[in-house]
Amino acid sequence: MSDAVTLQQPMALAVGGITPDPVVPEEIDSLKPEQQKAVRGLLAIGAQIGISDDQQAQQRQRVLDRCSTERWLDENEREWYALDSMLRSRPWAAKKDKPFKYPFREVTNAMRTVEGPWVGDDRDPPNSRRSNLSTETAPSAP
Repeated sequence: MSDAVTLQQPMALAVGGITPDPVVPEEIDSLKPEQQKAVRGLLAIGAQIGISDDQQAQQRQRVLDRCSTERWLDENEREWYALDSMLRSRPWAAKKDKPFKYPFREVTNAMRTVEGPWVGDDRDPPNSRRSNLSTETAPSAP
């Protein structure tokens, strides 16, 4: 008798975060206890990899469904400067006439340079909105 164990059918993953029941080969009872433990461990690792793959696909889809990184950066920058303006208007502000620079767009683009494109960059490329503007502010909608 061989110590090799093969799966009769692939493990089906449940949707919705429910842990799948791994298919345990019938021949597992003929193995030594430590071999049984090893087989069950490998099945558990396989199940965990499948669950992780499923979760990654769901997370990627949720990221695609939300706004793009560029839109988020635009909105965040607007809020940043609004808050900065409010704080600089306070009587105790030390640097009332110098806005505090928004660092996140520059840092995000540096990360993109190193890591490559982010999810959604193909739909809304980095700096695509800024290259078409002739002024600092975007035109208002009618």
